[in-house]
Amino acid sequence: MYWKAVTYKTVIVYVLLALAIISAGLYLAKPDLPAIILKKINEKVSDPDTEPLNADQKHAKFVNLDGKVQVKKVNSVQWVEADYRTVLDKGDLVQTGDRDIPVAALVGGEE
Repeated sequence: MYWKAVTYKTVIVYVLLALAIISAGLYLAKPDLPAIILKKINEKVSDPDTEPLNADQKHAKFVNLDGKVQVKKVNSVQWVEADYRTVLDKGDLVQTGDRDIPVAALVGGEE
């Protein structure tokens, strides 16, 4: 039996060739696999605080109003007094006095 010397360069070339053949076969069998893998990786590494809100969590309502609290809706130019029935949408502005504290909470699907 004879020994044959193989260089590291040859081993790396064969490994890269094998990976290329396997990748091409996977791509031909399931072309959307790279997109699925990237989506799963993005879900795992994304910050949970920046994830989009559910459809049921698009609005907020005041649960506590201390002092004078006014709201300006995103498409309005007028400030109105806030009460417990005031619904806050994304982009609405809330204005308070120096020592006034409003507390708002997200509203779920059921109220």
